Amino acid sequence: MSEIQIFQVLGLLFFASGLGLLINPGFGKKLLDNLTDYPMFTYLSSLIVLVAGFYLVSFFNVWAWDWTLLLTLTGWAALIKGVTMLIFPGLVHSWVSELKDSYVTVKAVAAAVLGFVYLVLGLLMR
Repeated sequence: MSEIQIFQVLGLLFFASGLGLLINPGFGKKLLDNLTDYPMFTYLSSLIVLVAGFYLVSFFNVWAWDWTLLLTLTGWAALIKGVTMLIFPGLVHSWVSELKDSYVTVKAVAAAVLGFVYLVLGLLMR
């Protein structure tokens, strides 16, 4: 997969999920409730995030001052998040429980903005 395709896939994923959470924040709160109520969801989501981060870091670990640096940073952030969620699930649960309302909104806006930027980059880099 090329950088353009990764930008497009991540852009679509981030933008659609962020917009979905902005339109329906109640759904995001239910997702976070399930994350804290059912440890299996925490475990599975941490594995998915860790594997996605690993693949991004493995294939796009480029520390150059261009747009591909965003892929590298996204990969490292996902890898660190996945490892943290696996090692400290209780910390994740307490943090999510305390910040659930504001977390959904902040994550939704951040995902939508980042997704839009990635989509634009994926279309402009052709």
